[in-house]
Amino acid sequence: IIGVAMTFVLGAQSGIESLKSDVLAIHNATKGVLAKVGDFHVPSWRFPDKLGTNVDLEALLKDLRYTNSHDKDSATHVLLLELTVDRFSTFYSSLTKFAN
Repeated sequence: IIGVAMTFVLGAQSGIESLKSDVLAIHNATKGVLAKVGDFHVPSWRFPDKLGTNVDLEALLKDLRYTNSHDKDSATHVLLLELTVDRFSTFYSSLTKFAN
């Protein structure tokens, strides 16, 4: 049943828009913490060749939008989920630095 439900949810316009909003909110929260602790070196979870603080999120989000193509929208949805993990990872690392 979960697999069937995910088929209908994966790539849905509301899901894509919600994830974009969530990713941006986590990113902005991270920037707020970084303003207090300064820059630090932690690799990006999604882009290990970049620092978590150097991911050009605005450029990525600009290209990620609902297209009404199931394959493209499903891929966008998965990438947004990956960006959520990436931003949470960077946020958690910044909070850890702040706590120390």
